[in-house]
Amino acid sequence: MPEPAQLSIDAVGNALTALLDRHVTDVKPLGAGAWSRAYAFDDPLGTGETGQLVARFGRHLYDFEADRDAMAFASPDLPVPKTILIAPTDPFGIDGYVSVTERASGDFPDQRDGDGWRALVPAWSSMLRTLWRQQPQTWPDHLRQRFGAATSWSDRLLSVADEPADADERNRGWKAALQAAPGGDAAFVEGFAVLREVVDAPAIADLSSTMLHSDLINRNVLVDGDRITAVFDWGCGIVGDPLYDLAWLDFWSPWHPGLKALDVRQAFAPLIDELGRPDEEIDLRWRAGCLHIGLGHLAYNANIGDHDNLAGTTRRLAEYL
Repeated sequence: MPEPAQLSIDAVGNALTALLDRHVTDVKPLGAGAWSRAYAFDDPLGTGETGQLVARFGRHLYDFEADRDAMAFASPDLPVPKTILIAPTDPFGIDGYVSVTERASGDFPDQRDGDGWRALVPAWSSMLRTLWRQQPQTWPDHLRQRFGAATSWSDRLLSVADEPADADERNRGWKAALQAAPGGDAAFVEGFAVLREVVDAPAIADLSSTMLHSDLINRNVLVDGDRITAVFDWGCGIVGDPLYDLAWLDFWSPWHPGLKALDVRQAFAPLIDELGRPDEEIDLRWRAGCLHIGLGHLAYNANIGDHDNLAGTTRRLAEYL
């Protein structure tokens, strides 16, 4: 999937000036992810605490609405930038939508070395505790629907084999793409068979779920020293096993030398111990999460035609079979 098209500074400024009903200045590109492209701009009326706002342009309204709804979880330990505006951009000749949020300062932790990640462990643990304290059964209906609170963790794990029913779903067609990719389909069949066996365990079937971000790397967190300054891009947010966000870091550690040097499971052992569960259960739940992550990204990488990362994900998945 190619990154969203670069927009001209004039096009961005004109759209934002019209939507915010005031002249915006100093528009600067910040970069792009797989699904949106971001721009910073000055906020002359001081709406944002830093004096600047961020506008993200993309085709997927769901992602922007998820960021807005995740403000319900915000706290000093889990800073979620405030969403100020979400609007369609078709009237300005730009396909899709824009989300305007407050801008946070900081750097992405993705490329930190082991010591850099180690310094973040206390703040990262506090962030996860905030998520673990969420009680989906008490949420209003719109939050429960947004993040799938009615879906059991077992069903969520097994749904990795489903083809999206919505014709507009971004990963629709992954099965055909995976079948055509070298080695991917066989790896998926083998991995899913193992996942089905793991999911039958009572530790999975009877799990009490909480809120997950489900993508706490990939430039979705900002940090400053040993502090977390922003957590955004909640489009993958779901309700599930609290260990999943840690398993996520572990699964992707070969792509991030700092995480690999950290040894995620060991570094976060005191936090994991707070769950009060036996090691055998933790091992099983960790493995289930990593299997799900690997299978989901076989599908994703095949569908966007990224065969290099498909091969790497296949190798990583094999370590959990």
